[in-house]
Amino acid sequence: MRVLYSVHFKVPLEKEREWNRWHDHEHIPEVLALPGFVSARKFRCVSNEKKHAQYLVLYEVRNMAAYEQYVKSDDGVLLRQKYLDAYGAMTDINRRVWKETLNLVK
Repeated sequence: MRVLYSVHFKVPLEKEREWNRWHDHEHIPEVLALPGFVSARKFRCVSNEKKHAQYLVLYEVRNMAAYEQYVKSDDGVLLRQKYLDAYGAMTDINRRVWKETLNLVK
């Protein structure tokens, strides 16, 4: 059963370009290199606040066991801490894990 790991961000507009460069070229590839991660998709909210851009990243993880392994692994802990050290003080982060319950394809 597929699992989506969603991460919502609020990024100050003055840091958006720098954050995107780091996030797209360093952080996301490091996450995808971990066992169990299948893909990543990133979205920017079309209606943002005046001071912040909002982003959503959807990571597809092979299954719940792979997600749980990530959460407990030293690599996962270090990667999340690396994010917090680099951008945690200036961004709001909200993480959720979703199990697929239905998949209809047209």
